Amino acid sequence: MIAPAPHIGRLERRLIQLLDLFSVANLKIKMMGQDTILTYHSVESTPSGYRYSVAKELFAEQIDYLQARFEIVSLKSLLTEKSDQTRIALTFDDAYADFYENAYPLLRERNLPATVFVPTHFIETDSSLLARDENIEKPHLTWQQMHEIMANSAITFQSHTHTHRSAVNQQNAGVLEADLQQSIDSLTDNLGIKPDFLAYPYGLFNSQTHQIALDCGFQTLLTMQDQPVGRGPVQGRLDIYQRNQTLPYFKLTVAGLLGPGMRQKLRKIVYRR
Repeated sequence: MIAPAPHIGRLERRLIQLLDLFSVANLKIKMMGQDTILTYHSVESTPSGYRYSVAKELFAEQIDYLQARFEIVSLKSLLTEKSDQTRIALTFDDAYADFYENAYPLLRERNLPATVFVPTHFIETDSSLLARDENIEKPHLTWQQMHEIMANSAITFQSHTHTHRSAVNQQNAGVLEADLQQSIDSLTDNLGIKPDFLAYPYGLFNSQTHQIALDCGFQTLLTMQDQPVGRGPVQGRLDIYQRNQTLPYFKLTVAGLLGPGMRQKLRKIVYRR
């Protein structure tokens, strides 16, 4: 049994359990189903303390839930093809090695598509993004593992920039353009693919970063805004992370009931503030 995340208060957790008891999330999905892109970062078998991780066992439960209620399709299909069904696309940021160990086997077994966004500098240098940003040692996939994944599954790889620096902080003097081009060249040289999807590091962007990325040849720009799929080149995603360490919370998140605004309202109800 997976222990609930410690930063979900007791009353908040009870209210979420009550909403789950009455199948609120399932009713919302059935009545107002919308195409959605989910974002994972790390799927762990042993907790590391990384707040954007999800336990391996819970990930399997989440996939079970999604398969029972959605059509899980590739990111490209979700954005370019029409369907009468409610669809979900799975994405994974940062290309951590635990994707190969804990997520890939399940996705391959079920023949499920997914998109992994790669910060190419850390693959080329065998260094750690989290060691740089949060003093946590978490290795990344290797090019060899990516080749194996591509050859044996419906999983694809796209750009998460080269250095995983904020796009907003790199927009001057061609710095962002150079970073994006390094990412494109690295993925093309090592995987034989030219990426057309870009996921912004930390979800940070503005109109100038959009234009630079589009000028580099990217067709779709992925942010971390909690919103369903819409029209145009900029698309939001729902973040799945440690706060979702209970299946009821995950259900409400996927149903669009726990975006930032709703989370604030929920806390006001629970804590009367």
